[in-house]
Amino acid sequence: MVVTGTPFNAKIDKANEFDVLRVAAALIANNGFQANYALVNPMDSAKMDLTKSSEGVYIMPPFTSSDRLTVSGVRVVENDNMTPGTFIIGDFTRFYVYIRRG
Repeated sequence: MVVTGTPFNAKIDKANEFDVLRVAAALIANNGFQANYALVNPMDSAKMDLTKSSEGVYIMPPFTSSDRLTVSGVRVVENDNMTPGTFIIGDFTRFYVYIRRG
């Protein structure tokens, strides 16, 4: 994974899914919002769970919860409608769905 188009360009060595979500949360916070959910494909979520060091030890970044379902305060939610390798992150308290009939 590569973090591009942000102030973090080429500053994160060997970026993984955790790193990308952390950068996205920082960018949202920098714009005055607080991300609370990230929708990720179940396969990407599994890759996050199975991240290991070169010695084969499971890696848990310091900015994740012990169950790895929270990255920097953002709840990670599996959603099979997400294309692998993509995610949606945001402040879903500001998300409204209007249902129009007819």
